[in-house]
Amino acid sequence: MLVSSSVASAANVALEAPAGAAVTQPGEVFDDIAALLEERGHTVTVVAGNELDTLEELQQFDTVVIGGSFTGEIDVVVFDAVIAQYVENGGGLVIPAGLPFVIDMAAIPGFDTVLPTGPSSNFVNSGAVSLIDGHEIVDGLSDWNNPSISILAGVLRDGAIALSTIAGDFDSVVWDYQGGRVVSLGPLFTTEYGVGFGNEVLLDGSIPDATEMFLRAVEWSALNAAPEGCHDGDLDPGEICDDGNFSNTDDCVNPCVPASCGDHYVHAGVELCDDGDADNTDACLVGCIPASCGDAFTRVGVEDCDDANDDETDACLSTCAAASCGDGFLRAGVETCDDGDLDDSDDCPGSCHPAVCGDGYVLAGVEPCDDGNAVNDDDCLVGCIAPVCGDGFLQNGTEACDDANDDDTDACVGATCQLASCGDGHVFAGFEECDDGNAVPGDGCTACQQDGDDDSTGSSDGSSSGGSTGEGSTGEGSGSSDSGVVETTDGGESAGSSSEGVDSLDSSGGEASTGEESTGEPAVGGDDGGCSCRGATSTSAAPWWLVVAGLWRRRAQRRPGR
Repeated sequence: MLVSSSVASAANVALEAPAGAAVTQPGEVFDDIAALLEERGHTVTVVAGNELDTLEELQQFDTVVIGGSFTGEIDVVVFDAVIAQYVENGGGLVIPAGLPFVIDMAAIPGFDTVLPTGPSSNFVNSGAVSLIDGHEIVDGLSDWNNPSISILAGVLRDGAIALSTIAGDFDSVVWDYQGGRVVSLGPLFTTEYGVGFGNEVLLDGSIPDATEMFLRAVEWSALNAAPEGCHDGDLDPGEICDDGNFSNTDDCVNPCVPASCGDHYVHAGVELCDDGDADNTDACLVGCIPASCGDAFTRVGVEDCDDANDDETDACLSTCAAASCGDGFLRAGVETCDDGDLDDSDDCPGSCHPAVCGDGYVLAGVEPCDDGNAVNDDDCLVGCIAPVCGDGFLQNGTEACDDANDDDTDACVGATCQLASCGDGHVFAGFEECDDGNAVPGDGCTACQQDGDDDSTGSSDGSSSGGSTGEGSTGEGSGSSDSGVVETTDGGESAGSSSEGVDSLDSSGGEASTGEESTGEPAVGGDDGGCSCRGATSTSAAPWWLVVAGLWRRRAQRRPGR
């Protein structure tokens, strides 16, 4: 006989074990489960499957926990013919892991009818059980790792509610089937089936949340137990109504009570939903009203917000999406523009404030650059101006100097913004006589000094072949450059063949050579005008100060008395 819902907290529970199992043997999981349920005030009977083969036998219990439903012990077939009728009449059914797999393996139409999922033979060897909020069976419980095998639930039937998943697949599901309730628990076994198919979670209590999930499933399934005679059409003691059917969508629902919002049954033509809870963040609000944008309740996982108005200038849009830059709506007090895009190169960039120089966004067609800082030695100057040589700002790593002019004759070459140096092709005023941009000596401009100050020629007519000092005593020198005669300071005269391009030397004591007779030809490797510091093979121009030092030394060497 079924007990009424008023005493469902003290349910009469049957724990079904495999046919022939030693269900009374100490240490079996049935003993542990029975003890836990009895501690909560329930009456528990451990039975073998072949003991429950008629509707009358099943209806002794408010709910039945099916355990012997796997491998070669498919004893559920003995009461398969009456299981659907038992549930329709208000009986509860809890199916731990195993039965969904068995339904694929054998013809069990009765269980297939009441199972809240379509058949599935998929399973995984252990896994992380992720609980889905919103049902009293798992409310307040935490996810847990299953050390044993889990049977995946397959496709949910209409009206079924998932309790948990493993790797995204449903493994625990509940539903109300006509007058009764059914729970399928994929990750929990009540019978030991060897290695990998254990019931350790329930046997040793190592995972309290898993054990609590099982106990709640048993209690929830027994809540719809109907009083005796319910659904027979006669109003018996304990019944408020009895319309003689098992429909839970009309005016009289199980257990023979008038339909009402919150009874878990959707009253046809009256209610659009009924999830039996007071949660206003799910799909069905209090009052059995479907959740919708604008109802002032934020639906978890669906809406960002819900302020129940159509104001597009506040924090929540009329679409129940949170206001954001780029949504095309100007949020009051937060944005000064919003053009509906995130283009940072137009008049309203991704900051939703009008484009200005210094905002870090380059306004196309207006700004060549915008680095958002006030530094003038990087790639963009203050004022969003691209740097150029001659702007007066030294660009690190690119310019050596910048004197804000285009003068190529001062210390900073205007064309390159590099420091002036001999060989750069620009004549440094006051320091260089010439600069031909190369390091070739004797080409008219050596070490940035002209090779000859005029076109004078010189001749040597004295007897200087053996002397080391080159002193002359042959008479007065005319100093005529046309005749090639060079007048010395001591009155001596040196004659020789004309040699164009050779400097006239204002030497003391008639010094003319190191002892070898002058031929009038330019001496290779000889005197280079005091700039021997830069050889013919030099690859870089001598600095201007080195040139000046060489000229000064040359003049000092040729003073009288040296």
